[in-house]
Amino acid sequence: MNRAAAALRVAQPSHRQAVRNLEKDLRTKLFHRVGRYLAPAPAGEALVGPADPEGRGRHVVREVRDVERGRIDIDG
Repeated sequence: MNRAAAALRVAQPSHRQAVRNLEKDLRTKLFHRVGRYLAPAPAGEALVGPADPEGRGRHVVREVRDVERGRIDIDG
């Protein structure tokens, strides 16, 4: 989050809140929090690339969130 905020030239708390708001709006997690690090969740991976002003990003995230498309990770 710190490096992303710096690259975007926004304050880290503002960036973190924007990601939280987006996750709330999309009703899904975009990142797995692993200690101090973030890794993209399946919905976050699906969002890379197709996000555009016409809302394609919302469509692909909805597909993953609603398990219309994506992958299942099983730890065992």
